[in-house]
Amino acid sequence: MKNKTVEIEAQLEPATDTYFYNHPFDMTVLIGSGIENEWKVILANNKASHFFKEEEGVLASAFFGSIWKTIKKHLKALKVRPYTQAFLTIKTDDKDKLFELRLFRQETKEFEQTIFIELSAQDELMSEQKVRWLYEQKYMSVIDHNLDPIITVNRKNRITYANSAVHKSFGYRSKELTGRSIVDLIGDERVDDFRSFLSRAFSGESIEMEGITFFHKKGQYLSAYLKTIPVSIQGEIQEIHFILRDTSTHFKNNEKLLFLSYHDQLTGLWNRRALKEHFEGDAEYAYRSEEKISFIHLDLDRFKTINDSIGRTGADEILKMIAERIKVVCPKAGKLYRNGGDEFIILLRDHSIEKTEDLSKRILSDFTKPFYFDHQEYFISSSIGISVYPDDG
Repeated sequence: MKNKTVEIEAQLEPATDTYFYNHPFDMTVLIGSGIENEWKVILANNKASHFFKEEEGVLASAFFGSIWKTIKKHLKALKVRPYTQAFLTIKTDDKDKLFELRLFRQETKEFEQTIFIELSAQDELMSEQKVRWLYEQKYMSVIDHNLDPIITVNRKNRITYANSAVHKSFGYRSKELTGRSIVDLIGDERVDDFRSFLSRAFSGESIEMEGITFFHKKGQYLSAYLKTIPVSIQGEIQEIHFILRDTSTHFKNNEKLLFLSYHDQLTGLWNRRALKEHFEGDAEYAYRSEEKISFIHLDLDRFKTINDSIGRTGADEILKMIAERIKVVCPKAGKLYRNGGDEFIILLRDHSIEKTEDLSKRILSDFTKPFYFDHQEYFISSSIGISVYPDDG
């Protein structure tokens, strides 16, 4: 083998000088493959022999150890070009070190194939990569562990990532959303608004959008809130992070609060606050259209006696029966309010005084029938008054 090495050294001049003697900081190795297609180490400089703890003449797999498979994979590139390079990590002293791998194809008479291998330590690059890796881990940790659903969208409006909170809120896992257009998940009623929203976001604005609907995996649209975080790389917006919140529960709670603020909690009828606001709007309409508004005021007679005899719970049940009975005879265009404990008001727009009187008589007639509670009959009388706006002020 030594004589063959001398012959190859002679053939490779001045290449040997270039790759072996003029690169003292690089590990340089020459490997060759014969007819049996088995790679052997022909030459290795001191730095390479010391690092891999092997000498010339051994099989390349023995010389390079665990990294030989990686090197061999890159050798395939030399079939179509004379040179290739890559980066690989080698574990030394229980630490990973980054090396730049350079491979050169070389023709010799002694071997079917001859390859120069250079390995250059990239300590600074490794440090930079570690720092970059740490930043990436921190960056992804903020997204992955965020309690808010976050969806990442590229400039083609395609989803590239979704954190685990998206699955909890909207039923989708990241792989189910990746590649889909985010526009397809938005309710049709605001698609155009959303496209404008996207355009502004990719121009670099951090903006918000409320009142949008987002398609849940189970098939229904949920009310949602969106906030954008543009991802800028070298001054150009490459992606957008969408913070997406399901506001359907909040919306339902708001609807419930709004309902309670304008309705009587016991009977479900409009309350005094609603009467005041409705009258302001109806009075303005009546003034413009020269119409009249009729009111029927109904007071329960001696209802306190009922309250004292059967208790608050029983009296409340009878009040609910009274409300239902009045609701049956109240016109669809009319509005029925509970104005206080035992007082009810009906507001009628564009209702003649004759029709209002007929309705009052029907209500009084219905009160001649008993109310049943706890297997007992209760007869309740009422007093009715009629007023007309603006005639009666």
